[in-house]
Amino acid sequence: MFFLGTLGRMPYTHLTFEKKIEYVEKQGFDIDFLHRYIKNEEQNKAELLDYVKLGDLKSQEKFSNALNGMDTKKIIEVLNTLHEQQKKKRGISNQQVCCLSCVDTNNNHFLQSVCVGRIQPIHIEQTLVPHFTEDTVLVTDSHRAYKTVANRYKIPLNQIPSGKHTSGGFHLGHINGYHHNISDFMYLYHGVSSKFLDYYLALFYWVEKNKGKTYLEQAYDIITLLANQTKKIPLDKFKYKPISFDMKRLAI
Repeated sequence: MFFLGTLGRMPYTHLTFEKKIEYVEKQGFDIDFLHRYIKNEEQNKAELLDYVKLGDLKSQEKFSNALNGMDTKKIIEVLNTLHEQQKKKRGISNQQVCCLSCVDTNNNHFLQSVCVGRIQPIHIEQTLVPHFTEDTVLVTDSHRAYKTVANRYKIPLNQIPSGKHTSGGFHLGHINGYHHNISDFMYLYHGVSSKFLDYYLALFYWVEKNKGKTYLEQAYDIITLLANQTKKIPLDKFKYKPISFDMKRLAI
């Protein structure tokens, strides 16, 4: 419902178009009238748009009922984008999840998914500020949200200007390397579900913290962690877990 109704597009997946239609139908959406358009992509596009241009209210009403009574304007938006993946927006947008990360001089890490789109001061206040000590010096890029938070909490701030690598004795080399490691780690999975993103980040965090150990030591630690787990999570609760970051009121 969130992808179709709010974003007006299918989820980004590696499924074929047929499989996407099948998936959406299994979620309870009545889309029988779309099935005969699957075989020819160009024809799909033209004829689906004709549903809108010709004002086929019957099909729009049918689809509207399937989407729990959305208004006609929203139905038109959904029909316009259902036949193909929406083109990815350039730059930072609500198609992306912002993950806040931090590395200190003692090699302590912080990593958490916080919101869709661009980060805001409230996200830094809620997640990162509680970890600061009295002698903290915050070194960041030029994003203004950091300046807002630093001023509010009287935190010494050194921002590296855009296009620069250093400022005095400060630099972003460590965090840039951290980001590179995250990218390499995520690449192995060829795209992850936003719902489970925090689990993948937790796994990366553990791997990064323990990369100095041998594989045998890491395996022993993992087995020990699993053996000492007393809390069991039912499969249904795991499968239908809520999204852990701020959706900025995008969700229905």
